[in-house]
Amino acid sequence: MLLDVVAESPPPGQDSRTSNINATTTKKETDMRNALRKKALTLTTGLVLAGSLLAGGPGAAHGEEPSTRALSCTTLHPSSGAVNVCKSWTSNGDGTFYGKWSSSGATAGVYLQGSLDGRVEYLNSEGIYDDIRKFLIRACKSGAGCTAWW
Repeated sequence: MLLDVVAESPPPGQDSRTSNINATTTKKETDMRNALRKKALTLTTGLVLAGSLLAGGPGAAHGEEPSTRALSCTTLHPSSGAVNVCKSWTSNGDGTFYGKWSSSGATAGVYLQGSLDGRVEYLNSEGIYDDIRKFLIRACKSGAGCTAWW
């Protein structure tokens, strides 16, 4: 087997000692890129969660048309933690609501609690509620407390 080895040389007019300057980045640039990637991931996750809540699925035939469904998303930050959360709701027409919640990106030790008409329960990462007048979510971190109700 015959292999050709080609030595890479800098472009014409560029000194070989400076050919890799553009390939290096400073720590600040790297930190900025990582922060932008994290924000883009959070936004993308929120959009995916929102889409899954607005799309059909379990309970999609319940209540009114999807165009009357309200949706809200946020990132909750319990002590040194985070979780992306979305919730949707549709009026049942009698003062109660039907809705869904979904979460993603929870850091270690973070869990959700829900207040369903004042009754506090532990929540799975996603679920459905019905015949509820007031539905709130908060994020908690083991041993460190919870966020305000959202």
